[in-house]
Amino acid sequence: WRQFDTEHFTVTYPERMAALARHAGAAAERAFGLLEERFVDAPRGRVQLLLTDHADISNGYATPRPFNQITVFARPPMDGGSLGYYDDWLELVITHEIVHTFHLDMTGAIGKVIRGLFGRPPALWPVFPSAAAPTWMLEGLATYYESELTGAGRVKGTWQEMVMRASALEGSLPGLGQVTGDSPVWPAGNRPYVYGARFMRHMAEVHGEESLAEFARTVAGLWVPYRMDAAARGAFGVSVGASWEAWANETTERYRALAEELDDVVPLTVGETVDGSGRLAGQPVVSPDGGTLAFLRSDGVSQPQIRAVELDGGRARRLARVNGTGGTLSWAGDGALFFTQLDFSDRYRVTSDLYRAGRDGSVERVTRGQRISYADVAPDGSRAVAVREGGGSNALVLVALPSGEVTPLVDAEPGRHWAFPRWSPDGTRIAVVRWVRAAMMDIVILDAAGEVVTEVTRDRAVDTAPSWSPDGTTVLWSSDRTGIPNLYAATLGGGANPEIRQVTNVLGGATHPSVDPRGRWIHYASYHADGWHLERIPFAPADWFAPQPMNPRFVSGPATAPQPAATPDSAGFTPRRYRPFSTLRPYYWSPLYQSAEKGTDMAGGTRTVFQPFVGILTGGSDLVGRHSYALATRWTIDASRFAGSLSYNYAGLGNPVLGVSAAQRYDATSRTIGVPDQRGDRHEFFLVEQERSLSLSSSFVRLRYRHTTALTLSAGVVAEHLSVQHPDGRDGPALVNPRTNFTDLRATLSFSNTQRRALSFSREEGVRGYVSWRQRLEQGLDSDARGAIGQDRGYGEFTGDLSAFKALGRFGFANHVLATRLSAGAASGPGADQFHFDVGDAEGQPETFSGFGLFGGARRLFPIRGYPSGYRSGKFAWSWSAEYRFPVAILDRGFGAWPLFLDRLHGSVFLDGGNAWGPTLGESRYDNPQQPALWSTGVEASMIVAPLYLRGTSLRVGAGFPLVEGDGPVFYLRIGNAF
Repeated sequence: WRQFDTEHFTVTYPERMAALARHAGAAAERAFGLLEERFVDAPRGRVQLLLTDHADISNGYATPRPFNQITVFARPPMDGGSLGYYDDWLELVITHEIVHTFHLDMTGAIGKVIRGLFGRPPALWPVFPSAAAPTWMLEGLATYYESELTGAGRVKGTWQEMVMRASALEGSLPGLGQVTGDSPVWPAGNRPYVYGARFMRHMAEVHGEESLAEFARTVAGLWVPYRMDAAARGAFGVSVGASWEAWANETTERYRALAEELDDVVPLTVGETVDGSGRLAGQPVVSPDGGTLAFLRSDGVSQPQIRAVELDGGRARRLARVNGTGGTLSWAGDGALFFTQLDFSDRYRVTSDLYRAGRDGSVERVTRGQRISYADVAPDGSRAVAVREGGGSNALVLVALPSGEVTPLVDAEPGRHWAFPRWSPDGTRIAVVRWVRAAMMDIVILDAAGEVVTEVTRDRAVDTAPSWSPDGTTVLWSSDRTGIPNLYAATLGGGANPEIRQVTNVLGGATHPSVDPRGRWIHYASYHADGWHLERIPFAPADWFAPQPMNPRFVSGPATAPQPAATPDSAGFTPRRYRPFSTLRPYYWSPLYQSAEKGTDMAGGTRTVFQPFVGILTGGSDLVGRHSYALATRWTIDASRFAGSLSYNYAGLGNPVLGVSAAQRYDATSRTIGVPDQRGDRHEFFLVEQERSLSLSSSFVRLRYRHTTALTLSAGVVAEHLSVQHPDGRDGPALVNPRTNFTDLRATLSFSNTQRRALSFSREEGVRGYVSWRQRLEQGLDSDARGAIGQDRGYGEFTGDLSAFKALGRFGFANHVLATRLSAGAASGPGADQFHFDVGDAEGQPETFSGFGLFGGARRLFPIRGYPSGYRSGKFAWSWSAEYRFPVAILDRGFGAWPLFLDRLHGSVFLDGGNAWGPTLGESRYDNPQQPALWSTGVEASMIVAPLYLRGTSLRVGAGFPLVEGDGPVFYLRIGNAF
């Protein structure tokens, strides 16, 4: 890593990307200057900008906590999707994220006081009140300014218009409450970007752009959070709800008028549905023999997969499971299907490679770590042309088959990107998407040596996904040149400017055309309100028509993006080695409070054992994640006791991550104990334990797209000091041999390959579990005391937990799921007593809405619903659960601008069992024999809710009915699924 400073940023980057980093620094300063002029006040201090090339995805994110930082993935988007319209990828994404930085750094009067005292703690309102705003506001503002301050952007493109147009014309335009929530309903995560950005543009057109900045300032300054309508009235003079309704009605009427206009010019294209599952379906390709259609599908319920359809009327089947739907498909002459997909190459990097699927569904990897995308197999099957990602651009390469050897075809150049290369049927030419500045994403024809022989298009429209007619005379592709993505065709003759004809006239969008080898059908992806469907129309060149007029946004040439008053000279940036400690230092401290610990004396009275603890908490991580630490310190208010912890992790080796931690804590018995003196008189005391620990750890992780395996090893020492305390708080007499030292060794192996899809309410398909071993050895014992009960407190234990999930098929909005879990533990040694493990209660997790964990339950290794926590205990324990989980309804309901969204309902019925026992010593006070197992049954109802504009979480209410012993039904409220 290297870095340099600009006026407002520290830019950190891989050394090999120095030129791109200089460009990023200049783009950041440009956006900073413009936003100072047109948005809100600039944040104080330096912003950390991290440019990375560790993933073959196009994205970026920003956070103000604990310092303002922006991370940008250098790979440019070339799929022609929502991010496809840009003059400069880095300029677009950096501008978007700097808007977030300006916005999220804002605070009100209360927040200024808190930041002055505590720094920048990880909190929302009132410390970072803008982070508590709805996502449609956060992403709407960033997407609006990304488009206003660059020459292109999502608001100026056609993808968002396509989504809104299809929703409006098919009667599913979402209301404000729906967009305010977190929902998997299509367009899912794109909802706030699409509708938020379009709504912000509408408000800027009606009330002026300055009103957007005033809206942001008003929200940040709210004394009572989440009052979005009140903030809108202050900024716009009208509530969000009223403005949204008027805008939605206007939008619907405008698109209805457009639909009538389009139908009057040329009849609308109505394709025959091949797959109507919705969400994501695309990349149709027909096998060379014309018998099988393959395509990618992700419907939110089943696994992302390659589907194969026999075109003679046979059934559709899953050919192979894939890691997402961002890859491409290409048939080979032998009937194999080649495809690209992402996978983790280590715990930090996710890259794309080429794979081969046989007709039987078997999958073989062709390349490894080559960053191959957009691959197409040559007609002779000997090689594939593909795109190799890396360095913020890409290159065209040839991949030898089946060896996977990669050779260059067209080298990478800054300001030029490639996508979707397709061989001509005779293998002499390649149709490909070429992007050059500014926003010129066009179809060009290369010869076999990679030289451009024909420019089929040259405009600012998004031209993408070319394919050939079977005779090689015609190229088809998708273009949004009229403002709506449609299919187009050009017959390639000897001229430099082939004649373009329009193939479809749709209201939604059409892309990824593919003509079958017999020249009968064009298969393509067609956009509807619920996502992409697969359709087909006859291959009938005689029916194609002269293109409709090009949309004005694509005619005028590159837009002139606004410029700030001063633009820095990137040549003046001076690089240096990466300095982690500037971002590793503490940026905040949070107050800690722990209430007084109480106990009961022999008379049943309540006594204070420890005074309340007060202290501070801080922590941090450097920008690239090599170093991280956490520190907590606490003192009792009478300063008699100190507790605290310090941990540090180092990830600079990649694998493993090394850690060291130290801690001191106090504990005490909940009741006084009687201790006889030398005369035989008994006195009561609380037994107080002070424990000091120091440990070292190493964590190995093998991360893959579909499964994760981890091994954690740790070793430490524990020093224990016992003392007694009078019920009135005075120190008791000193104990004989109060100090005990232990050595603590642990090893944990875990694995998971469970799956969740967009509409899932539970894990599906797969297993997850762990096994753990721990050995605690008491030091300083003589040979006679070693292993003696009451003298040696060492012990060993094994614990394990295994959960399995099986999808039973869709009935309702998602799959029904059968889930089961088995947990077991066994302890040995003289220190393994009857309280080592305990069983009972329902598992959950503390709520995070308030930040205080007021309810929701806790992690339990041996839960048995229908029984209270600790109902039985022992040195051996097990529990087992079986659940039938079922979907109930998609609610998809919000309440205007209010911070509450109801997402989905689901339920379950369960059977639980478990037991705990041991040791069995033959002494009445210590005997804990095995009893009949506990069993219970019950029902649970869960609602996935998104409160306070946060992400959805499952709120679960249940009733457990004990079948063995117990005191009647137990009702509970928990967060999350049972397991």
